[in-house]
Amino acid sequence: MELKILEKRIENKTIELSSVALKRSDRLSIVEGGDRGKKKEIELNEEDFSKKVKADFQSLMDLIQRRRMIKSRIVLSNATTKVTIGGEEMTVADAIERKISLEKDSKVLLTITNQRRIGEFVVSKDNELMEANILKTINEKAEKMDTNKTKEFIELFRTTLISPIKEEEKRLEENLQEFSKEVDITLVESNNSTFIEID
Repeated sequence: MELKILEKRIENKTIELSSVALKRSDRLSIVEGGDRGKKKEIELNEEDFSKKVKADFQSLMDLIQRRRMIKSRIVLSNATTKVTIGGEEMTVADAIERKISLEKDSKVLLTITNQRRIGEFVVSKDNELMEANILKTINEKAEKMDTNKTKEFIELFRTTLISPIKEEEKRLEENLQEFSKEVDITLVESNNSTFIEID
């Protein structure tokens, strides 16, 4: 929670930081955002402006350093804290990385599933066409083949699908479903029960 607050404070302080001023005679102006910048007169002398800029900058750098320290402790905690997801024990860091890489695993699964389904469709159509052609040829030649011989002949020319990773596809799908279902809940529970010490 503190990390999100820090990130918002860093963002706001960065936007609000005025690091330069324009001086004309004894008046100071700061330049506000935009492409051309808009001058805004300020009620500070040069010395006070310099002190304020340095203090604002140091405050911003302190926030960034605190964020780095917290992030470092979180990374360390994530590298050592164990969780169990889908019956597999792993570190929180591994779970986070695996969650990020789920998209790649999903693409692999989608690719092989689509290829198998298209293959099954093509096999079905090829076999229907082949069987129809054989039966048509037999009928045209007015040859009578016994049913067993016709079946043997059809089997001889039957197209089959070779899918050597069908079991892996099934396991990948099951693992993805189980991991996706459990990962968010497990990580939230781990985050809620893990405390990090900050100096």
